[in-house]
Amino acid sequence: MQSMMQWFGKASRQLSGVIERANTFKPEYTLKNSLHLGVIMRFRFVQQFFSAVSLVSISMIASAQTCTPINVVPVTLGTPGKYCMTQSISTALTSGVAISVTAADVHIDLGGFILDGSAGGTSSTATAIFHNSWQRGFRLSNGTIRGFNAAVNAGIYATNPNPVLIEDVRIEASRGQALIVVGDHSIVRRVSIEGVVPRVGQTSASGVIASGVRQRFIDLDISGIAEASGGVGHGVTCSGCTGAMLEGSRIAGGDGAGIFRGAWLGGSSIARRNAIHNADEGLRFSGTGSKYQDNLFTGVATSVIGTATDAGGNF
Repeated sequence: MQSMMQWFGKASRQLSGVIERANTFKPEYTLKNSLHLGVIMRFRFVQQFFSAVSLVSISMIASAQTCTPINVVPVTLGTPGKYCMTQSISTALTSGVAISVTAADVHIDLGGFILDGSAGGTSSTATAIFHNSWQRGFRLSNGTIRGFNAAVNAGIYATNPNPVLIEDVRIEASRGQALIVVGDHSIVRRVSIEGVVPRVGQTSASGVIASGVRQRFIDLDISGIAEASGGVGHGVTCSGCTGAMLEGSRIAGGDGAGIFRGAWLGGSSIARRNAIHNADEGLRFSGTGSKYQDNLFTGVATSVIGTATDAGGNF
């Protein structure tokens, strides 16, 4: 970026010199001088363009410099701001939290890197990222979380008005549950969850566990949820939610020995344009007032359970 800005500065100075020399000509109204003035105008436009690009580049660098690096875990983020992983991090935590968020208005950018807790072993109870959902403005984006009991636990309180935003995250090899989201109007989008098995001594496993009002789950890829015998597996469970929306997602059960549900939503919810495969139950609804439309089911014993309106296009 710095070399690019140096090039812009050099080009701008050269253009300034050309324009300064060109302005020494007298502007007599001849065809030749008219063409000459046109060239000057074009040079000035290009100079202004380079100046504008240089300002944008400076702004981008300043923005990047405001991101506080995360280089090691465990760590507590107790100040509002943006935090960025600068490398992949592996930890052998067997309990506790790798990244704990206790402040409001925190954005964690994983930077395309991996936060890996696999070394903690299969009996680990460690959580990758814990956010006190009573604090507003939490956002998590852009990276992979692997091998934790829970990848993200964005919640403490059963009900609260603070939404969280989780997007462009891949979660692999979780135990018990991959993602826990509490907060009204929260958004989970473009999240991939692959492989969730029960913790040692337990039987159930879930991709997303949520609670709140009008939460949105958009463009999710969930597969490999493998509950044990006597347990229940869920792709998404928000059974106590009101007005939840599940849209454009792909959910497939794993080789579990219990009962697997693609999604369980509360009253007045919407399930639209989802594909569900290899499940005992495709969609389950609690309460009343829900609708489902344009969903596809394959390898599903019972497509829909509960009181909900079929709005058409479901196969």
